[in-house]
Amino acid sequence: MKNFLVVTNFCPFYRIKLYKILNDELKLKILFYSAGTEKYWESSNAQGEKEAANIYLADDGASKATILWRYVKVLFSSDTKGIIQGFNGAAFIFLGYIIARLRGIPFGIWTGLWYHPRTPFHTATRPLTDFIYRHADFAVVYGTHVKAYLVSRGMKENKIFIAQNTADNELYAKTPEEEKIKAIREKYGINDADPKLLFVGRFVEDKGLDDLLKAMAMLPKNTQLLMIGKGPEKAKCEKFAKANDLKISFADYVPNDELYLYYSLFDIVVVPSITTATFKEPWGLVVNECMNQGCVVVATDSVGAAAGGLVEDGKTGFIVPERDPEKLAQAIKKLIEDKELRETLSRNAKNKIASWDYDKMAEGFREAVALMEEKLKK
Repeated sequence: MKNFLVVTNFCPFYRIKLYKILNDELKLKILFYSAGTEKYWESSNAQGEKEAANIYLADDGASKATILWRYVKVLFSSDTKGIIQGFNGAAFIFLGYIIARLRGIPFGIWTGLWYHPRTPFHTATRPLTDFIYRHADFAVVYGTHVKAYLVSRGMKENKIFIAQNTADNELYAKTPEEEKIKAIREKYGINDADPKLLFVGRFVEDKGLDDLLKAMAMLPKNTQLLMIGKGPEKAKCEKFAKANDLKISFADYVPNDELYLYYSLFDIVVVPSITTATFKEPWGLVVNECMNQGCVVVATDSVGAAAGGLVEDGKTGFIVPERDPEKLAQAIKKLIEDKELRETLSRNAKNKIASWDYDKMAEGFREAVALMEEKLKK
């Protein structure tokens, strides 16, 4: 055991296979400090099974203070020789950095952030955040967009390792069963002869739903849109669709192991996220998921998967400016009207995502481990 820790909040379904590689191949121990009750998390999504090699600080419903104390004890333990700190939970980040420096062990961050929120808290702590960016030993990041952001904040480029953000290709590339596809068609009145769009995500402001609905109103009347998800903006979306006589259907929740069926049915997946005071889409794993079924993605330039190179404009999908429903509609209309283009982009998307897997994501961690081992030798 190399006794290097990866510190993060909890284990969602889309990280299980990555953590398995980190445990088995790199001998990394994962420390989880949350029970998975964050407001952005859906309890219906499975979390990973507990691995004996890992550390779970919140299993018994402990208070935040107790969890922080347990965290401090783990980091001060002589068994901990290096830290890869997930960049969530300010108290854990700052404590992790301070203790690593007190002990003289390597400290790096793992982050998908490429934007600093503009809340009073984030504004006040920005100097501390920038200090960590400049003084961390390394960073493991989701993609090139995050690397460029960290360089702009003062981190040296050669200290940044890319762990391309990944979904479970094996799950989302499954061949759909015709009976299940037929049931979905019937349930939502899907007509394969008409253009078909899909949105999967939370119904919240930062997902750019207003722009998507405005774009729908500019598209041919037979354009169909299925919107899958929950959230406070849903009622407003339903009201807009009804008032404008748009062919929009709504689904509350689809289990992750059934989403591939929906992706296989739809030509185009729209990811219209926008930047807000508190959020900028770090990645958007729906992009990875749907590309496994050859969906063509239309995403805004506020989506990490677009800025980070998975969506290539005109090659695997289209990238449009955020908050521009007209440009969004134009890109969708181009795909609707040009079947040959749509099929070419679909093939390109499916080919590209095939190698965008967990082993590739683990590469950034391999580089981080090599750096930590080298530092400990000095």
